[in-house]
Amino acid sequence: MRERLFKISLDPNILESFDDALGEQEHISAQQVFSGKHYKGLNAWDCVCSCVHRIRDTVGYLNDMELGRMAHGNAFDFMEFMNNASVVIDSVNMLASIFAVSLDEENERNQVFGEPGSDGKGTDKDYFEFIRSLCVVHPTDTSRHPRYQGSKLVTCPYITWTDSLTRPAFNDCDLHANAFVNEASSWGDSVNIYINQIFDYVEYRYSLLNKV
Repeated sequence: MRERLFKISLDPNILESFDDALGEQEHISAQQVFSGKHYKGLNAWDCVCSCVHRIRDTVGYLNDMELGRMAHGNAFDFMEFMNNASVVIDSVNMLASIFAVSLDEENERNQVFGEPGSDGKGTDKDYFEFIRSLCVVHPTDTSRHPRYQGSKLVTCPYITWTDSLTRPAFNDCDLHANAFVNEASSWGDSVNIYINQIFDYVEYRYSLLNKV
């Protein structure tokens, strides 16, 4: 057991309202708007249906998750959360693209993480993707986010939940990712992660389904 556990609360009604609106116009949407239309080579209507099903199931799964437990030296529950949260975010993005709803303004926001990066142009979207890359999908080669990793952040050997003893040393963050740098005799850099910011971002991106 951990001293603190975290659970996100995504409103399933957002998806159901979208699905209801889609159902009301299903015949028109499927037969006219999407007849012969493709999304990156795939039938667009199939993509819409897949996104809806994926969002529904994944939102339920994320809401059931309790985060805060260590396993084999790492916060694997957080890694699992990030990957599944990305499924929801990517599905909403796909739906917006299929329905030609611009998310340009939303993609430029920097109100959750407040991490503009080295060039001062970083967004919440950029930083979330950097965290996922560093901690989950590219831990041995985080090289796709120069504004955050620059020439130093290279590999992430571990990401851990903090506790009452370690939290003060890392600016009261909830998770601490160690990022080794390409320098001899270096302990690496610390990347501090606050779970409320992660939750806020995921909730916001999911809520964009209302706009679609």
